[in-house]
Amino acid sequence: MKTILVLLDGLNYRVAHDAMGYLQAECAAGRGRLYLLESELPSLSRPLYECILTGVTPVESGVVHNHVSRLSHQQSVFHYARAAG
Repeated sequence: MKTILVLLDGLNYRVAHDAMGYLQAECAAGRGRLYLLESELPSLSRPLYECILTGVTPVESGVVHNHVSRLSHQQSVFHYARAAG
């Protein structure tokens, strides 16, 4: 099985729910999921990508602004997916 993570930075949940017809059809067919996420702080792109992909808060990961440009020190959802086969 292949997995695709669609992450649209700054897109309001309601807009995503109402305007993304193809993805809604995938969800209705049981081939997709739509989740509402509650944001951590700071609400900046790079810290929250790290948080979403690893489950580690910005304070814990040390990624607290958009100018951190290093590989993550945490295991991500992609590591776990690869390990699961």
